[in-house]
Amino acid sequence: MRTRELAGQRAIVTGAVGAVGGAIARGLRDRGVEVVGLDAREGAEYTVDLRDPADVQRRVDEIFDAGAVQILIHCAAVALERTLEQTSADDWEAVFSVNAAGTFHLLRAALPHFRELGYGRVLTVGSIASDFGYAFPAYSASKAAVLALVKSAAVQYAACGVTINCLSPGRVSTPLAPQSSEAELRERVPIGRAARPEEIADLAVALIDPSISYLTGSNIVCDGGMSNVFALHGLGPYGRWAAEE
Repeated sequence: MRTRELAGQRAIVTGAVGAVGGAIARGLRDRGVEVVGLDAREGAEYTVDLRDPADVQRRVDEIFDAGAVQILIHCAAVALERTLEQTSADDWEAVFSVNAAGTFHLLRAALPHFRELGYGRVLTVGSIASDFGYAFPAYSASKAAVLALVKSAAVQYAACGVTINCLSPGRVSTPLAPQSSEAELRERVPIGRAARPEEIADLAVALIDPSISYLTGSNIVCDGGMSNVFALHGLGPYGRWAAEE
C-alpha cells in the first residue's frame, strides 16, 4: 500500500479521554484523519480493558473490520507514586497489567492487521522515567518494558511496511504527572516548564506521517532538555525518597 497523505486515513488512539490522548486525537482530526478512540473510561468511541487480551482483540478486530486502519497511537497508561518498599506485589501487577501487558495485548492484536494491509504507523507513548532511576519503580519499569517491546516488534515488522516507534515525554501538564511548582520546573527543566499536551500531540502527529518511513524501533525523547541535566538535578527531590535503615 502506498500512501502520502494523512487525510482520509483511519487511526486508533488509546487513552483518548486523557489529556495527551485527547490532544493527539484532536490533532489527527485536524489533519483529516478519522479517529477511533479507545479508553477504559466513558467518553471514547469504544471502552476497552487493556488488561484483558480477549477484550482488546475483540475491539481491534471490530475496528479493522469496519475499514482499514493505517495508524495506531497508544497513550493509555496508569501511574503509581510509590517507592520500592511502598510498592506491593499487587501494586506492581496493577501497573504492569495496563502499561506493559496492555501494550503487548494491543500490538499483538493490531500488528497482523497492519501486516495484511502492507502499511502501518504505530507509536506508543513512553516516558523518560524508563531511562533513569525514577523514584517510582513500578511506573518506570513498566515504561522500560514498553520500550523494549517496541524495539522487538519493530524488527519483526520492518519488512511489512510497518514502522513502530516510542515517544517518551518528560514532564507534561496532565493529572497523572506529579504536581510541581513553577519554580521547581524552572530549576529542573531547561525550557523552564512542563510540556503542554498539545506539544506532545504535535510531535506524535508528525511522527506518524507517511513520509516518515525510515524511522522504526526508535525512542524519541521530548522533555524540554530535562534528561540532559538529569545527573545534576534529577527527577527528585530525592532526599525524601531515600531508604531509611
